[in-house]
Amino acid sequence: MTPNFATTKHQAIKILLMFLSALVLFGLSDLSNATTRKLVLKDDVNPSDQKRFALVIGNSEYESPEVPHLSNPTNDAQDMADTLNKLNFNVIEVLNATQKEMNRAIAAFGENLEPNTVALFYYAGHGLQVNGKNYLVPVDADISHSSAISAETVDMDTVLDQLSSSKVSIVILDACRNNPFKKARSIGGGLAQLQAPKGSYIAYATAPGRTASDGGGRNGLYTQELLKNINKPGLSLEEVFKSVRVNVAKATSDDQIPWDSSSLTGNFYFNGQPSSDLEGVLWSKIKDSSSTADYKTYLVQYPNGQHVKQAEDAIAKLERNAKIEQARREEEDRNWHARQEEEQRKLDNDRQRMETEKEQMQRDTETRHSTPAPYVPPSF
Repeated sequence: MTPNFATTKHQAIKILLMFLSALVLFGLSDLSNATTRKLVLKDDVNPSDQKRFALVIGNSEYESPEVPHLSNPTNDAQDMADTLNKLNFNVIEVLNATQKEMNRAIAAFGENLEPNTVALFYYAGHGLQVNGKNYLVPVDADISHSSAISAETVDMDTVLDQLSSSKVSIVILDACRNNPFKKARSIGGGLAQLQAPKGSYIAYATAPGRTASDGGGRNGLYTQELLKNINKPGLSLEEVFKSVRVNVAKATSDDQIPWDSSSLTGNFYFNGQPSSDLEGVLWSKIKDSSSTADYKTYLVQYPNGQHVKQAEDAIAKLERNAKIEQARREEEDRNWHARQEEEQRKLDNDRQRMETEKEQMQRDTETRHSTPAPYVPPSF
């Protein structure tokens, strides 16, 4: 029996529609070549008022035969994502992402950002700059001419637009590698310096216009040093990247010097503020003092400090004790003067008595000398 072509075609279409419905039902239509993890804090609770969000992208496995694979970026991104999660960031991690996947991740990242959030964007992979603009290269990029760059890559301005709503935004670009697209001659080496909005800090693996090597270990040199320093307690953002710059420059004999630009207006700490601040040092010195002057000095220097109530209580206690001591001393003085006056009265009385007795003796003596003796006739 010869099958009816129309019936066979209808069945095939029906089977295809059922298959597509199954993909949608089980969420398989969203599967892609990229590996995506969302690292969220347990119970979505941050230890401080800061809400921290990070998007971490690492591209190593480029599809174009013209673009060499990079050994470090996926490792760098994985290690950075894990570290940031431990530092209380809610992290979206994307590895080996296409252009569409990168743009979708950036958009999802931006949906979390508000004026009270801290936003961090980290990218490791190939990056390009053309006429002062920076572009991140997805794994499916196919660039045969510089005119194809905007169509095949991700413009860094897209990222900066998302970050603009955050109070503090941090951009880390470990992407300053040589141009892999030899056919596109107008592409410059390294990355250009970005013009970021207020409250931004942008860190580059090397100076603008310069290139950095991929590295030979698990991590690239720049990210390796960043991972070492970002966990150190009490270091400010600037101190972390300064230490990274010193170590990378030393390791490369100044061949690679990390760069940064900042428009931050306050301090940011990845892993807690310094424990020994100036206020704490002063308080530790005076907290057991017996002088009100020490506590008054603290109140003048830190009128809104952490120990104002303790300082005020200490002053009140010392002044109260001082009044009690003053009253005790005054009572002792009065008693001493009273005893001295009593002793003086006794001395004066004794002196008066002695004077009186002396005068009486003198009068008695004078009386005896002035009175003639009675006549006694002789006896025969």
